[in-house]
Amino acid sequence: MYKKEMAQARLSSHASESNDWQVVALALYLGCGIFSHDRDFWGAGVPIWSMDTVERCLKRGGLDL
Repeated sequence: MYKKEMAQARLSSHASESNDWQVVALALYLGCGIFSHDRDFWGAGVPIWSMDTVERCLKRGGLDL
């Protein structure tokens, strides 16, 4: 289903080292971010959300969806 994204996910960040590349590949396929405090996802090419980033976004006025 997401073979193209699988290759990109395995090459990006530390996700390939921690076996989290499947989560990155699915996020790339769906075009969405990942909610995590795990730094292994940083630099994976998808937005990484945590409670801190959600709070900052809400204080700033939310998302323009």
